[in-house]
Amino acid sequence: MVQKFLTFRSKIKDKFFWLLLALASLIFLPSFVNSSTSKDLLIYICLGSVLVMGVVVAAETTRKFYHIGLLALVALVFNSLSFSVMQELLFLLRMISLMLFFGWLLSYVFKKMAKARRISENVIYGAVDGYLLLGILGGFACRIIHHFYPDAFFIPSTLEGKLDVFTYFSFVTLTNLGYGDITPVTSPSQSIALFLAISGQLYLAIVIGILVGKFLLIRNNRK
Repeated sequence: MVQKFLTFRSKIKDKFFWLLLALASLIFLPSFVNSSTSKDLLIYICLGSVLVMGVVVAAETTRKFYHIGLLALVALVFNSLSFSVMQELLFLLRMISLMLFFGWLLSYVFKKMAKARRISENVIYGAVDGYLLLGILGGFACRIIHHFYPDAFFIPSTLEGKLDVFTYFSFVTLTNLGYGDITPVTSPSQSIALFLAISGQLYLAIVIGILVGKFLLIRNNRK
């Protein structure tokens, strides 16, 4: 079964592109649904697509298949239960499992970019994937802080302190856009905001440095 999956995976081209579509759907599509039940269902479906594509992208070997596959399965199970059961322990397990999966995937994407021998479309897609993964991870971290410190963020009355709101805040901070509609007002929230602002700049600088360096190396080798 595993070997069949690995064979099927090897036939898929531009894997980072399909991961990019899954990540974009998770970030953007739920925002256009008004019904809370429908929105939760759509988030679950989009999250499932990210988990599946994450396994497809990262499962290069049998060992990696079991590693990333187990993380994806645990995250999927905990998020399935969370629709009917909202308990403190389950909330933490859901957030931790998601952070482990997305963190592992971010590390994998970054390593693949660093080891790439040439600049291809797939590498460019991977760079975008890494940025989106970083923003989503920031949303998870902010949601956990809000859970333990409900007054850590000033949130307008028109918004609810849910994961999609903190994902929005994460990307706004990551890009140094800073609309000011959601504001960190305590030390824990200010610390994560500072970390996101610095991480966004460092990610862009490092990734651009890697891509430019590889491009120059390839061009010099052709001379």
